[in-house]
Amino acid sequence: MYETFILRKTGEGDIQGYQWPVEDPKKVVCIVHGIGEYGGRYDRVATKFNEAGFAVFSMDLRGHGNSLGKPGECAPRIDVLDDVSALLTKAMLSYPGVPIILYGHSMGGNIALDYRCRGGMNSVPAAYLISAPWIRLVHPIPEPAYWAVRALSKVMPRFTVGSAV
Repeated sequence: MYETFILRKTGEGDIQGYQWPVEDPKKVVCIVHGIGEYGGRYDRVATKFNEAGFAVFSMDLRGHGNSLGKPGECAPRIDVLDDVSALLTKAMLSYPGVPIILYGHSMGGNIALDYRCRGGMNSVPAAYLISAPWIRLVHPIPEPAYWAVRALSKVMPRFTVGSAV
């Protein structure tokens, strides 16, 4: 079972964190969840990692779980990458010198891959574990809709668009 903590406090709210500690871990896994999920949903996965001697950390991305933001809201990517850096920092401070694995699933896989390219601490993870990454949309957004949504986001940043899936 996980323990919760506040990973970050921002002017708009908090980023919820989760941890599954073990004593003297071989490695630390930092999980970035998929769309519509939350960090605590990985309890079964984290328990298996614990059984293998790995400590685990996760967080609720902005707009998910108990973190700041309107449910389903997409935060600016730079903020999300900074949140991943905060998660890695928490892992490093909790278990100094222990190798870290950044694990991203689905949308979290997209974020982890982006973090590998552009993240502020992208050299920290000893490995990246990516499962079912969201690389591109199955159904591309029509160009006029893309530009309309982009323009609307400047005027009404909290406006949401439903999915026709």
